[in-house]
Amino acid sequence: MAKRTTYQDFLDRVNELGFMTLSQLLPGLPSLSEETPKNIWHTGNKDTDPWCWKDRAAQEKRLA
Repeated sequence: MAKRTTYQDFLDRVNELGFMTLSQLLPGLPSLSEETPKNIWHTGNKDTDPWCWKDRAAQEKRLA
């Protein structure tokens, strides 16, 4: 599976699935932590840091 590396990749995947969890809650359930490279987390870059994406999507009223 291709790893998600941008905010738009994340939005596209959530729209494809209809939902996405941040962490792996159940084996086989898609999660942002499993679908993104570990080295892009907590950088503070709003376009490439998955930790920022959740807040950005909520602020933009793109996702709940």
